[in-house]
Formats: sequence, C-alpha cells, structure tokens
Amino acid sequence: MRQGVGATSARVVATAVALTAVAAIATTMVAVLGVLDVQQRNPYRPPQTLE
Repeated sequence: MRQGVGATSARVVATAVALTAVAAIATTMVAVLGVLDVQQRNPYRPPQTLE
C-alpha cells in the first residue's frame, strides 16, 4: 500500500507542478501580449532633441 500511496502522491505533485508551470506560462504570455498591444497603440517615440 505504501508504494501505491507514494506513486499517487508523486503523481499528484507532478500534476500540481505541471499546472503551476502552465499557469506561469499563461500569465507570461498574457503579460507579453498586453505589453505588445500597448506598444502598438502607443508606439514609443524617442525624445526629440531641441536644437
């Protein structure tokens, strides 16, 4: 029984780690897309030097 429980807990931990990784990747993608969207709407203009 202990081996079965160990395998089950290991599987649960692996699943939790996988879900955490997916959530982190999704959050990163959303953040990157948000930044790109903002840059497209408001393109960065370098400060003009007054001569």
